Amino acid sequence: MKVIYCAGELGRVVLDILQRRRTDEDVVFADDDPELKGTSIDGRDVIGGVSELDRLDKAEAGVIVAFADRQTVRLELTDAVREMGFDLFSAVDADSSVATTATIGDGVILNAQAYVGPGATISEAVVIDSAASVSHDVTLEEGVTVGPNTTIAGGVTVGRDAFVGAGATVRDDVTIGTGAVVGAGAVVTSSVPPETTVVGVPASPIDE
Repeated sequence: MKVIYCAGELGRVVLDILQRRRTDEDVVFADDDPELKGTSIDGRDVIGGVSELDRLDKAEAGVIVAFADRQTVRLELTDAVREMGFDLFSAVDADSSVATTATIGDGVILNAQAYVGPGATISEAVVIDSAASVSHDVTLEEGVTVGPNTTIAGGVTVGRDAFVGAGATVRDDVTIGTGAVVGAGAVVTSSVPPETTVVGVPASPIDE
């Protein structure tokens, strides 16, 4: 059994990825919203929240956390699932491309037409959206979100919990700090400090 924890938009994306791979495994949702318990989403049952999740056979069920809104929460939920004793699985779309020398961590979501280049390291609970390009020797630390149609050039490091918005471009060898936010369409030509939001072309902090 595969369990998609969080039944929102990203959870439905994960379900689509699994269905496109034509997995024969049973797939269900878990969600902490009590109003969703006992319902179905896209034909899959919602079993309930964390208490129901904890009752499942840990040896038989793998879990992925599909919380989209805040990277920090996604990491916290991922840690909680692991502490329950579950194995984490990754959802890699059949239409994505991953180099043979790239490393994909646990709980990663890789959407359609995404590319991960040689020597790249994709850490735990990272989300790479559709048609995003992550080039050679890039490191995406835990909980990073990369938006659709984003280009991250070679040698870049994106720190834990950082967010790179749709259509952004990050030039070679820069570092995006922990918890930083790169706005949609921005072009990042120099490193971004931790917990800083940058926008524009070239990208600059929003308070400048």
